[in-house]
Amino acid sequence: MMSSIYFVALPLLFGFAVPLLAKLGKNGVAYTSTLMQTGLFLLSVTLLLSTSWHVEIISINPPLGISFVLSEASLFFVTLFTLLMMLFSLYYMALRKTDPYKNENKFFILINMVLASSIGLVLSSDIFNIYVFFEIAGISAYILSAYQRTPKALEAGIKYILTGMVASVFLVFAIALIYINLGSLNLAILSERFVTLPHDTKFLIGLLLLLGFGFKVEIFPLNFWVTDVYEGSSAPVNAL
Repeated sequence: MMSSIYFVALPLLFGFAVPLLAKLGKNGVAYTSTLMQTGLFLLSVTLLLSTSWHVEIISINPPLGISFVLSEASLFFVTLFTLLMMLFSLYYMALRKTDPYKNENKFFILINMVLASSIGLVLSSDIFNIYVFFEIAGISAYILSAYQRTPKALEAGIKYILTGMVASVFLVFAIALIYINLGSLNLAILSERFVTLPHDTKFLIGLLLLLGFGFKVEIFPLNFWVTDVYEGSSAPVNAL
């Protein structure tokens, strides 16, 4: 059972179904998105509580292909992410009655991209796909932060984009150094081979990863830009 594919693919593919769902009325996209997130949450809970499931590993064209591992630990975070996104959608469904976004269809596409990339992050077992899912989440967050198109929101979006670009440069250099020196991006293989690298190479890779991921996950003191972004973004986006 390729459950991990469903958790990532369904939210990503949701955008392709939006034109058809929009024909169901103004609530078609919103209700379907929330139902899909609820279904994924129930699936993750069912798997988490099941006594017969086993660790699921999916690898396509290694060492640079897709590699997912659905373990008990990663499944816990999948359950958490789907629950939080389901609750966020329910929160917005209540909020939209008085203060809806102008283009809700795009909004629901973006929050499902955030969901898919968040799940992809915890399922990925290689550093390249972790980087890819970080970028998908980042692009979605850039657009969401400027979604209201007010001056503050646009300023927040620009600051988010600029810091994200800097972080991406650090990560690309780190990934390139890892692959050149170790010949693989699989986390299990890296854990065995990384100790064989010279100290200066390990330090450089570690520094680049720290700066890259530090900007993206808002680690102090690399989170100096966060206050402006939160101030300029809307309340629902900040909650997300």
